[in-house]
Amino acid sequence: MKTPNTLRGFGTRSMALLSGLALGMLTLWSQPLRAQPEMRVEGNTLEIIDGDITPDLADHTDFGAAEVGGAAVSRTFTIYNSGDAPLVLDNVPKVQIFGTDAPFFAVTTAPGSPVAPASDTTFTIQFDPTQERLYQVTVSIQNNDADEAPYDFDISGTGTAAAAPEMRVEGNGVQIFDGDITPEPGDDTDFGNAQTGGTPVSHTFTIHNSGDADLILGGVPEVIIGGADAAAFTVTVPPSSPVTASGSVTFTVQFSPTEARPHFANITIPNNDADESPYNFDIKGTGTGAAGPGVVSATPAPNPVLDANVGVDMFTLTVLFDEAMDNVYPPFITFPGGGEDPT
Repeated sequence: MKTPNTLRGFGTRSMALLSGLALGMLTLWSQPLRAQPEMRVEGNTLEIIDGDITPDLADHTDFGAAEVGGAAVSRTFTIYNSGDAPLVLDNVPKVQIFGTDAPFFAVTTAPGSPVAPASDTTFTIQFDPTQERLYQVTVSIQNNDADEAPYDFDISGTGTAAAAPEMRVEGNGVQIFDGDITPEPGDDTDFGNAQTGGTPVSHTFTIHNSGDADLILGGVPEVIIGGADAAAFTVTVPPSSPVTASGSVTFTVQFSPTEARPHFANITIPNNDADESPYNFDIKGTGTGAAGPGVVSATPAPNPVLDANVGVDMFTLTVLFDEAMDNVYPPFITFPGGGEDPT
């Protein structure tokens, strides 16, 4: 007599088997599969594998650059449940961040729980650095997925210098440094000579912004002239503001003296450059008298005396000079013979 065979399969049923003269009964039993959740996380619609330790810009695990002191960078991730049982995120908080740099990442929007089968939920993490360097942490999500609990992956971000303006002023194509107190013709800070009551002298200066943010000229007016002789200098063409990154604007200053003497003033330009506000430099110009000879009047002596030793006529003269004209033209005397004797 043969021993009845043992069969395994799904479902529950009974059947009679005839083997030779013996009748055997075989009952096949099955155990239904238990419903299970199945967790998957995506960033930017790309799957982030559990245990991933290589942050990538493509799946948003690399947050990229964030300016120190600027706007924080946020990334949103999606948790999917592709299983047939609810996915329970069973930690408090549901999304945890670990690592030395954890204080610089924050969960600003938490996911919902439980996540029904074939459903999803999202969470958002914000990155806000305080230094110019790389930051990296681990995200951990405790759950009831049998083989992916907790669900872990690394994220990173880089702190960068905040965008800022950088101001530079030039005259005649030559840089005028902030704080310059030595006017020179080469950079147009020395306006040279201008006749009192004559045509004013004008010089144009250029403001450059070599930074990566707008340069704002915050003064009212944008260019301020100060100093003892400020009245002799006037901004005839003011600069525009703001000055865009890598851009430039110009302004014009006119020198119009009323006295024949050197004039000194200073230019102040308030702005939002962190280390050059206000931008200051000195300017200079020299007022001169009207054109003409330095002798106003000359009265010869009544009795010219001939000096036989030197062979010239000697005169006794009374000469009056205009002090303003004396600044430009050295006083001189014209003798009857046409010669000139500087005095």
